[in-house]
Amino acid sequence: MNATTTYSGVLNSYLSFLISLVLIVSVLLIVYFLLRRYILKTRSNEMSLLIERLVLDRNTTIYLVKLSEKYLYIASTPGGVTVLREVDESEIIDKLPRKGEKFSNIFYKKLGKYSLEDEIQKLEKMK
Repeated sequence: MNATTTYSGVLNSYLSFLISLVLIVSVLLIVYFLLRRYILKTRSNEMSLLIERLVLDRNTTIYLVKLSEKYLYIASTPGGVTVLREVDESEIIDKLPRKGEKFSNIFYKKLGKYSLEDEIQKLEKMK
């Protein structure tokens, strides 16, 4: 009877361990998805948007930002931040991100290259 009692005790220990493990992982997943959902909502700020950044040297950077409804060129140096000038949307319309535009298209435009989709569209137009 001693072997049966030991086997049953080990089985109970493994069973309780597995149940505890499943409960802990479930709680962690639920907390992860809730935090991810609410943190992403609070971090997205539609009042400000970084549109472009130009690094002049290791200490000087010029940013094009949207604050509320204004577009500003801002210089950042070790001495501080300076607003260079405000620009109209019509002056920077080609730099503005378009909704639904793929990252790869934006990336290739920045490199001065065309994406595969652009090349396919050109070939289809030639037919």
